Amino acid sequence: KIRIDFYMPRPASKRYKRKPMPSYWHCSKPDIDNLTKAILDALDGLAYINDSQVSILECSKQVAEGLSSPGAHMEIMPL
Repeated sequence: KIRIDFYMPRPASKRYKRKPMPSYWHCSKPDIDNLTKAILDALDGLAYINDSQVSILECSKQVAEGLSSPGAHMEIMPL
């Protein structure tokens, strides 16, 4: 089982100096399936032999909150 949370960069138009900047769902390109494919392919031979071994996949795509850095958080769990 793999859970991947993608944190996309915050657009310049949504950066504020005095207002809170919570995360929100990212609903534009890149597609979540393309992001997931890149991560699963990169983990081949490191976390598992082949990505066909992954039985459960949970993903989300959000805009990073505040001034947080964009990136991906992965959690790999054996079944």
